[in-house]
Amino acid sequence: MREAVIVDKLHVQVYGGRGDEVSAVTVEVDDSSSFKIGNVHVQVVFTPCHTPGHVCYVATGSRGHPSAVFTGDTMFVGGTTLRAGDVCAMRLTEHTFAQAAAT
Repeated sequence: MREAVIVDKLHVQVYGGRGDEVSAVTVEVDDSSSFKIGNVHVQVVFTPCHTPGHVCYVATGSRGHPSAVFTGDTMFVGGTTLRAGDVCAMRLTEHTFAQAAAT
């Protein structure tokens, strides 16, 4: 709850995965979401793994090529560590990243 108070005082938006029930999140996002930060387009990619609503953010600059992927805590060497984690979802997410890297 403390995080929500800080977010409110700073007047900022905090983006997070839909359904993860994080108190500080002010904008829930999923695969259908995208937004801009200045000239940078950010596409949301649903990557359930560590939590059921986990997402990654693919940032695309002015040249139209993805320039960064913000994965947060998507992958852990030790697997899922939270009760909400799902090993099958983690393997699917790993496969999705491997396919994207191969193209």
